[in-house]
Amino acid sequence: MPRLLFLKSRHFLSASLLRLIFLCLLVTVETITVSASIDANSLASSPLPAFALLGQSGFLSRVGFLFVAILGFLNRQAIKTVGLSFWHSQPKHSLLWLIGHALALGVFGLLNFVLFIDQNAFTLNLAIPLTAIGLPVAWLISGCASFACLLLVFWPWSAWQLILRQLRQNIPLATLGTAVSWSIAKLAASSWLHFSELTYLLSKALLSLFYHVVVSNPTTQALGTPTFIVEVRPECSGYEGMGLVTIFFTLFIWTARKVLRFPTAFLLYPLGIALMYLLNIVRICLLIIIGTEWSPYVALGGFHANAGWISFIAISVWIVWFSQRLPIFIGTPFPSPNSQVSNLAKPFLLPFVVLVGATLIGGALISGFDWLYPLKVVISLTVLWLLRHAYQKIFNGLSFSAIIIGTVVFLLWITLVPVDTKQDLKFAYILSTIPIAWQYGWLFFRVIGATLTVPIVEELAFRGYLIPKLINHDFLAVKPGQFTWLSFAVSSLLFGGMHGAWLAGTVAGIGYALALYRRGVVGDAIIAHSTTNALLAIYVWQTQHWSLW
Repeated sequence: MPRLLFLKSRHFLSASLLRLIFLCLLVTVETITVSASIDANSLASSPLPAFALLGQSGFLSRVGFLFVAILGFLNRQAIKTVGLSFWHSQPKHSLLWLIGHALALGVFGLLNFVLFIDQNAFTLNLAIPLTAIGLPVAWLISGCASFACLLLVFWPWSAWQLILRQLRQNIPLATLGTAVSWSIAKLAASSWLHFSELTYLLSKALLSLFYHVVVSNPTTQALGTPTFIVEVRPECSGYEGMGLVTIFFTLFIWTARKVLRFPTAFLLYPLGIALMYLLNIVRICLLIIIGTEWSPYVALGGFHANAGWISFIAISVWIVWFSQRLPIFIGTPFPSPNSQVSNLAKPFLLPFVVLVGATLIGGALISGFDWLYPLKVVISLTVLWLLRHAYQKIFNGLSFSAIIIGTVVFLLWITLVPVDTKQDLKFAYILSTIPIAWQYGWLFFRVIGATLTVPIVEELAFRGYLIPKLINHDFLAVKPGQFTWLSFAVSSLLFGGMHGAWLAGTVAGIGYALALYRRGVVGDAIIAHSTTNALLAIYVWQTQHWSLW
């Protein structure tokens, strides 16, 4: 098959991935830059129809993205055809299309300046009737032209013709799906206020079991004890956790679809969502109890930030374990992993599980500064040392390309992640309150963790285990470095979601995956990751921008 031939060609694979990564980075940077200059809401109340419509561009763009996503899902096979054409076809006149993209983007940026930034020029242009219509039309045309030229840089027109022919038949269904999805989203958004009221009442009832005197104010939804009170806001209703559970079980049901029993397997959704909601109520009560009986700083700091993640992980692990043991959910029994699979999975996953567990538990017990970081480094290094014999084959010499990739990721990281001056000063002040020997001791472990422990642990889990696992349930059967769109995208997005700076984290995940694909060696991803973190440590130390750590 052509795709198998493509996978055997490392050189062509790398060139194609480089084009894809360049496209993603270019679109990301341009989108962030352009969207920062657009304030469409200021035009929504304009008396001129063209400008009033332009004021709805934010709403229209969200609806458009939803429509494209649904249309793409309905035409998965057509998109796969485009993907194969993308890999095997070298677009003609790429340089000319890139120049056209730059010119159209320049016009688009100029019109952004006139419409949304230079209010004097904007007011003057409204006095000209033709301009009142021409500016919005020119803005729309230049934006569409810029995007179209960018697509033609990477995908040939023949590929687009193929997919456009197949998309037409699903446009009515995609339109209906967009309308239904948007209506459900609006209904859900309007119901969160009432949902938060239910969360408040249930939390109050549970807290009343532990305290005779409960302070509450239904108007402000304040809840607590005489010595510690919190406000149960709508965002505390648990919808983020329920969303995470929904995403997790979607991935689980998809990967285990061959052994799950349908439609009863879909009952995992309401089960997981209900448990997450109930645990969120328990979390609110525990937060109040900790703030009353122990420390308000721990309650509002570490516990508040990490208890939700602990609940999510506990529910996900328990339901997956539970679902594999009840006939109502299982159609075909899960294959019993042989000792070889279990022994290989443990070295890849156990260090990550230990590190995440130590981070969540430690974060829940302390507030503010991560004083327990050296302990996490020692625990992680101990686990890696005990499993060291399993890692003898993950390295294959020093890869210069991995170092280059790690350097590029470092440059992108410091570009995408903003510096927080307040956090810089806070970090420096806290360190200054302890003896100088302890300062250098903590920083020593921070550097060791960043350059050694974290790169090994995370790359073993994401590039060493998750990528092949997403390709085949029996990940031992997957050739190291084998590429699929699903494993590439999901592993990169999950890696980004694990970091606070999700965009920079996703870009880093893409780069480290590229390091893996270059030679099919997990050690190259570790080297790239370690290079990024080492350069970041030097940069942070020299600039005192501690918030980047």
